[in-house]
Amino acid sequence: MKYNRLKAFFKDGPRPIPTSLIRYRDLAAWAGAQRKKDRKGNLHPLFRRLLNDIEFEWNPVADHWGKKFEIYAKGMKRRKDKCQEEHLPEVIISWAEKQRLRLQWGHMSVQEEQHLNDIGFVWNRRHEFWNRSYAQLVAFVMMHGHCTPSPSKYRKLCIWVTSQRNQRKEGRLTDDQIVLLNSIGMSWKVLEERFEETIIKLNEFIEEHEHSRVPNSYSAFLFSWVANQRAKKRAGILSMAHQKALTAIGFDWNPGEAWKRMQDEAWEKHMKVIRVWYRRHGDLPRMIGKAGTSHNRAVGYLQTLRVRARRKSDEDIYILTALRRRELNTMGMAWEGRFEDVWTQRIKELRTFRKVHG
Repeated sequence: MKYNRLKAFFKDGPRPIPTSLIRYRDLAAWAGAQRKKDRKGNLHPLFRRLLNDIEFEWNPVADHWGKKFEIYAKGMKRRKDKCQEEHLPEVIISWAEKQRLRLQWGHMSVQEEQHLNDIGFVWNRRHEFWNRSYAQLVAFVMMHGHCTPSPSKYRKLCIWVTSQRNQRKEGRLTDDQIVLLNSIGMSWKVLEERFEETIIKLNEFIEEHEHSRVPNSYSAFLFSWVANQRAKKRAGILSMAHQKALTAIGFDWNPGEAWKRMQDEAWEKHMKVIRVWYRRHGDLPRMIGKAGTSHNRAVGYLQTLRVRARRKSDEDIYILTALRRRELNTMGMAWEGRFEDVWTQRIKELRTFRKVHG
């Protein structure tokens, strides 16, 4: 009776009996009993021949292992990196992990272990991946002379190097791994080293320009870095050591006030030249084209004020107050058009006045 049910179950070919279904559990138990009798030599030859006729699996575990092995071997055949199994089906990846556990627990046969070794099976993926990544870092150091790969060009290697630093902090790196990394000059405190390198560049800028307001045109990186230091201090996350180091080189933590002082000084400096000119010549438009370094800078400053008068931002309003605008108006400041055109127009007006009034 059970044989006929099994024969009907194998109608479309031999397949595992689903023990999860209640109606097949007794059939699965009977099939298991036949295998057990066969192993003990208690199964009648006739019954064995009948089961062989319907392609009965006498060792389903081994047959199942062989099928999974063939799929794994085929999927990894053309892979140079034997650590990468992500392209395989999830069920095969799980099977591979199970083989590693079976070897650790001593549940794997010598034949199975030999089959896996023949295809280059990686028993310790983490250890193999570490060695491969370390070799890539060694090649990078030989080419560039440092252990800080750029995340834009060497993204994977940069992530691995960062993970090594974090694992060392957490005590998850072995002594041998630390020795190997130290031998190629591994930088464990890269943030501190970058801070020291950047503060040197900032100090050079301050010595050259006498302020710490780095423009984006000078260095986009230094411009962003300086802004980040101020933002960290306001948020209370900048260490005292970094604050002291920046303060020691004359870093301005509140550039807004310094900017206002600089604008006031520029106004007084250029207006001093402009006032002298006005007292001598009585008309601002005629300043264009006259010789003299300070004179040319004052003319450029007037041109800048004309632009600010049109924009009317908060910064422009601070620089060009109503009182300052009034002073320039009394000098004949031309807010629109070119200074040369205004000067020519004034000459025409003067000639017309002379004709009328003599």
